[in-house]
Amino acid sequence: MQIELRAQVIEPQRKTFQHIVERYGGRPASRYEEGTIDLQGVVNFHYKALWAPAKEIYSPDVSALKLTDPYSYMDPRQFYYAPHVTSRADLHEAFGATLGYLERCWWRCAD
Repeated sequence: MQIELRAQVIEPQRKTFQHIVERYGGRPASRYEEGTIDLQGVVNFHYKALWAPAKEIYSPDVSALKLTDPYSYMDPRQFYYAPHVTSRADLHEAFGATLGYLERCWWRCAD
């Protein structure tokens, strides 16, 4: 009995979501783009903003600063939430280590 191993190509059922196709065209989107682009709701809010009941909660008219396209800025490192929090925690630990070093040096110099 002989076993033959070969690679199979599995075509995805969809290339990407429709709102990303409308924004970027038919190219396959990255997981970062699928998880970040056009996800904020713009209709059907349950509650009005208490501080401005005449406006919707995420209305672009709330701020004097207007963006032509809020999604034109993309995180160049494409951090998802968990890696972003992990990297910030690492920066916090490194800063704590630096403060510890400076404190030890200060006590040595003070004597």
